[in-house]
Amino acid sequence: MVTRVSNKSVALKTKEEKKTLKDKATGRKTVDSFANFQLQLGIGADNQISSGTYGFNPITRYRVLLEWVHRGSWLGGIAIDTAAEDMIRGGIEIHSTMSAKDIGKMQKGFVELGIWDRLTYGTKMGRLYGGAIGVFLIDGHDFSTPLDISKVGKNQFKGLMVLDRWQCTPTLNQDGLIEEFGPELGKPKFYIVNNESPALRGKKIHYTRVIRFIGVELPHYQAILEQLWGLSVLERLYDRLIAFDSATSGIAQYIHRMHLRVFKIDGYRQIMAAGGKLLLGFQKFAEAMRRNQSNEGVTFIDSKDEFIAHNSNISGGISEALLQLGQQLAGALQMPLVRLFGQSPAGLNATGESDLRTYYESILQKQEQSLRIPITKLCHLIGQSIGVKIPEEFGFNFRSLWALTDEQKSGVFDRDTRAIVEAFETGIISQKVALQELRQLGRYTNRWNNIGDKDIEDAEDEVINQLPGEMPKTEQKVDKDKLLSSRTFNEKGSGKAIPRITAKSKDEAIKVFRALKSVKRIAKVARDETPIIQMFGLPIVIECNKGEKRWPNGPDWPAGYGYIASAIGTDGDELDCFIGDDLTSQKVFILNHNDEEGEFEELKVMLGYSDIQDALMDYEIAYDRLAGEPAMEINLKEVNSWLAHADPTLPVEQRVVN
Repeated sequence: MVTRVSNKSVALKTKEEKKTLKDKATGRKTVDSFANFQLQLGIGADNQISSGTYGFNPITRYRVLLEWVHRGSWLGGIAIDTAAEDMIRGGIEIHSTMSAKDIGKMQKGFVELGIWDRLTYGTKMGRLYGGAIGVFLIDGHDFSTPLDISKVGKNQFKGLMVLDRWQCTPTLNQDGLIEEFGPELGKPKFYIVNNESPALRGKKIHYTRVIRFIGVELPHYQAILEQLWGLSVLERLYDRLIAFDSATSGIAQYIHRMHLRVFKIDGYRQIMAAGGKLLLGFQKFAEAMRRNQSNEGVTFIDSKDEFIAHNSNISGGISEALLQLGQQLAGALQMPLVRLFGQSPAGLNATGESDLRTYYESILQKQEQSLRIPITKLCHLIGQSIGVKIPEEFGFNFRSLWALTDEQKSGVFDRDTRAIVEAFETGIISQKVALQELRQLGRYTNRWNNIGDKDIEDAEDEVINQLPGEMPKTEQKVDKDKLLSSRTFNEKGSGKAIPRITAKSKDEAIKVFRALKSVKRIAKVARDETPIIQMFGLPIVIECNKGEKRWPNGPDWPAGYGYIASAIGTDGDELDCFIGDDLTSQKVFILNHNDEEGEFEELKVMLGYSDIQDALMDYEIAYDRLAGEPAMEINLKEVNSWLAHADPTLPVEQRVVN
């Protein structure tokens, strides 16, 4: 079905608008579901609200007015530019089986061809005028023919040319609309470049060779009135801009009037009426007075004159009114005050951080809605032009606009690096893949930058499994013969009890040990997504709350349980800790955790206990046996120093607590 755009449809629309104005003039009113005519409440009753309506103020059509707002009003400039710049400035992060070298070429192509700059400019023009196009500049191609990316030759793609809606005209007749099913159905098939355009004058450009930029998408019949373009973002907030600028200008004038001084001059009217020497003399008198007046000056007046000093102060309600007007503008733009005005709102105890996060999420939504398809096409164009093959599973993400602090970057780096290394150690990925992942991680954390192509090429591309009988270095301190014990135990964090293990040979025991350790490491990688909280000045992850079961048929855990994320224990995992009820205690107890046969396994850190007996009691309830001796007590302030200098993989042997 083809959408017909004719003068008749426009005339019908104009007729409807005239009818609306006529109804308003004759007193006809639209009522809602509530009205009380006796009390004159509700729309439709005889009150001031009943006369309110919305007029037709299509400033999108007034190009010069839009340009003056964008050029002469700082708020108008922010309304157009800020969101457009935020949508583009982060760039994209390519996810593909392509080599890191090819991905680098793609990113370089975006920069060298000025794609990001042109996309930003096109988005700005779309927001300002309600419509613009970005034309693919492909050397040697006929602009009026459909684009076939596979026919783009080496270095033929030269970038984008942005034309706003006033520099090109879309085809709107029956044969000028897209009839092929797809996301472009019903939109203009061609764009004719006007003679006033800076380039491509007179060219007829097929829709497959352009990127459409629009401000606000309109309903169908309103879009017809705008030649199937959109709406300028300034139109919806034009009245709020006028109100805000009028208020600020009024305040500026009011400040000038704060310094008025009034003299009551006897016979002033006669002096002004007489003119001549009398008026000239008065003017000289006033000028001399003005020159001599200062903080220490002298004022001469006649004995019959009166002097009145106006001590005017700005009303305290003006700042609140300006804030409310600013909030209305921010709401209209879907932009927080901290981004619109460059600072947090005065008088509010807020940093604007949560508002900025919400704003960046809305920017991401706009990126997905209006930029994913065009950027995907641009990636294929650039790849074809520079000779990089784009695989079928090619994809990308828009980079987050939220900048991480150095501490947050360090946390992400440590977590992701540990996950990559452990995935390699457990035989999930090869050494080559691990190096590639580390270098990819380094692009966003400024680390691992010394991993070069030669390092990756020389790395093993096969998953390396540990040979039977060879123990990983991180596990040499663990007695593997413990696996031969007849007890049933729980693997930390897994929530499942591991049955008794029997081994017919030493080699089989080693294989079982390695398998369990792999499960444990994978569980640790998975749990890295668990939030880390700050307790007792330490980064702690809570795995089990008080009263919960750590494994099926196990005891109700007597206290909170988790681990200190910044310390590694004997088993290669983070150092385990109990969290007692006394969160104000400055005492920390270190207990030896032994197996059922009395052999040392690892340390348990007891936090939140004011007495060693309470800590030992919770330990006994949890494991149904006594803690190993001796125990150690340190002050909470000494914990970080102890973690830094002591070896938490060894049992406690000193500072015995009685």
